[in-house]
Amino acid sequence: MRKRLLYTGCLLAAGLLPALCAAQASEDLCKNAVHDQLAKEQRFYRAVLFGEPSATGATLGKVKFDKDGDPWIKVKNVRGEKNWASLSGKGSQDTKKSDAEAAEAFGMDPDAAARAPIGTTFSDESGILWFKTLDGWKTALSFQKDEDMEFDEGKTDGTSSELEARRGIFDTQRMLTSELIPFLVSSMRTFQCRTQYVCDTVNASIATTEPSAQLNVPGCLPEERMLIPACRFAIEERQESEAARVQRYCILIGNEMLRREADLLKFAVEYDAAYRTILQFAGNFDLSLQELKWPLTFTIRQATNIIGQYNRIPCFLGNCDASPIEDTK
Repeated sequence: MRKRLLYTGCLLAAGLLPALCAAQASEDLCKNAVHDQLAKEQRFYRAVLFGEPSATGATLGKVKFDKDGDPWIKVKNVRGEKNWASLSGKGSQDTKKSDAEAAEAFGMDPDAAARAPIGTTFSDESGILWFKTLDGWKTALSFQKDEDMEFDEGKTDGTSSELEARRGIFDTQRMLTSELIPFLVSSMRTFQCRTQYVCDTVNASIATTEPSAQLNVPGCLPEERMLIPACRFAIEERQESEAARVQRYCILIGNEMLRREADLLKFAVEYDAAYRTILQFAGNFDLSLQELKWPLTFTIRQATNIIGQYNRIPCFLGNCDASPIEDTK
C-alpha cells in the first residue's frame, strides 16, 4: 500500500510539474527574464573593460548589483557612516521595528509610538525614514555594510556582489592603445557569444522541460546553462505566436545592445588613444625639459654674469659722467 501511494505521488508530480511550470510562464515574464539575463551579461562585459571596484574601495554613488540582480547604491548617513542601500528588502541591518524598539530608537514615548496612525513617518538619528504599518515600523530601504557587499562565492542569500573586484583592460598601464586592441576584440567576441547564449537559452526553455541544456554556438565554446522557468511554455498547449514573439524579441534587443556597446567601445578606444598620447607627449616633454635644464640655466647664468661686467668697459666720451646727457640745443 505504501509503495502504491508513493508510485501514485510520483506520477502526479511528473504530470503536474510541467503544468505548474507552464502556469508560471508567460510572454511578459519571459521578456523580463530576458532583460535580466542580458543586463547581467552587459555588466560582466563592462567590468572586463572598465574594471569593478571592491565594495570597500567604491566611492559614494557607486552602484553594484547582488547575485539576484538587485541594485545597491553606496550612501552616507548623517553620522558619516558609509553603507549600501537598496529597495530589495534584503540586507544585514534590520528593516523592521516594534513599537517599543521604534520608541527607543526615535526617542519618543512608547504609548505614542503604539498609538501612531498607520502611515506616520519618522526619521531616526541616521537619517533613515521609517513609516508605521499594521505590523509595526518599517523602512523602505535595506542596508548592509561593505564587508557584506563584497563578492563571496560561498554566500547563498544573494546579498553579496555578483562580480568580483578586478582591474579592467583600460586600466592597463605602460601600454599603447594599439596593444590593447586584441584583448578588446576578444572581449567583444565573448560578449557576442554570451548574448547569443541568452537567446538560445530562451529557445531551449520554450522547447523542453529539462532543467538545463548544453548550448553550442558556432565560433564559441560549448556551455551548459540553466533554463528559464518564465519562458517554459506548455509543450502541449503553448501558443506559437507568443513563443515566436519572445524569440524575435530576444534577438532584436540582443543585437541592439551589441550595436550600442560596439559604438561605445569605439568611442572608448578613441578617448583612450588620445589620453595615452597626451600622457606620452607630456612624459617626453618632461624628459626633454630635464635634459635641457642644466644647459639652459647655465647659459642664462653666464649671460647674467656678462651683463654684470659691462660697467668695466671704459668710456671714451667727454660727457660719460653726465647722467642724463644734457641737451645741447
